[in-house]
Amino acid sequence: MDQRALFLHQAKMFVEKNGFIFVAREQSSAFMAERGMTMDDLRRVILALEPKDMFDGQEPDRDPRYSEKWTVAEFYRSMTVRRCI
Repeated sequence: MDQRALFLHQAKMFVEKNGFIFVAREQSSAFMAERGMTMDDLRRVILALEPKDMFDGQEPDRDPRYSEKWTVAEFYRSMTVRRCI
């Protein structure tokens, strides 16, 4: 398993067990609002990600307060979010 696959596997295990913290940065909030996404939708997207979806990361957070504790990866935004009701 390469580093990206291992990172994503561990991240998904963490999210399944503990959930996640959404950092409301302007781009992230706009992305969710444009698609009418809820936090539960975002959780499903996170759990569906694959290593091929990553274009950058894993790396320390850019905010020095979290750089030793948080790991960040970036993913392509060209995904379709479908809502099942």
